[in-house]
Amino acid sequence: MKKLENLGIDYESGLARFNNNTVLYNKYLKAFKDDKSLFNTKKFIDDNHLDLAFKSIHTFKGLCLNLSIDSLLELTNIIVEDLRRNDISRFYDLYERLLIKYNVVVNGIGEQL
Repeated sequence: MKKLENLGIDYESGLARFNNNTVLYNKYLKAFKDDKSLFNTKKFIDDNHLDLAFKSIHTFKGLCLNLSIDSLLELTNIIVEDLRRNDISRFYDLYERLLIKYNVVVNGIGEQL
């Protein structure tokens, strides 16, 4: 799973969270693309629902943590902390950068699993 690790996925750590059940962990990695919390965050920001945006990005952060997709955590954490303070001044820039990384990860998972 070296190629997944090159995407910033700590495969061994994620697998341990799934009790070393490779089939189950891979199933959830493949399903990662179906989660809409990242996209909902932008929608909620656009609609000026900061409380819902915070909940949505926090959900996305939890998903990344549980799946050990570490490469998405740095930008996600910044967005979480900004929204915790109701600060959206950097949101769109951070979101676009996160979306680029997200697409690399999702495409890579699709190619590897």
